[in-house]
Amino acid sequence: MELESDRGGIAASVKVRKDGKPHQFLTAVTKVSRPERVSITRWQLGMVAAHQECELCHTELSREHAIACSGVMGDMEFARMAAAVPPAERMGKTELDMVINHAAEEMTPECAAVLVRVIDMIEVRCRKRERTEQGFWR
Repeated sequence: MELESDRGGIAASVKVRKDGKPHQFLTAVTKVSRPERVSITRWQLGMVAAHQECELCHTELSREHAIACSGVMGDMEFARMAAAVPPAERMGKTELDMVINHAAEEMTPECAAVLVRVIDMIEVRCRKRERTEQGFWR
């Protein structure tokens, strides 16, 4: 399925299976928790970095800016995961996109936990948000 990934936007960051079915981490058989699936999907849909103002440096918060400004590449476990994605399989605008797309078919709970930790860093640092007791962002 072609989503005009060469034109930019979210389509350039989200890998879609050729058969159109959801990736394994979004199915009922996944070991990835629902809150983790929600966090990862929010990133993929552009709900975390949606070109609003970055609360840390007051410039536009694009996906690329979120990765650079938040300092998530300083998370050594995430940096190792990003570096481990084979060049031929790198699809997406950012390292976070590439890791999600690479892991999407067989995402482990451990991988999901690292991805969510990185997404949470962006929410806290670049959007100045905090989690409520119920797990939502405000």
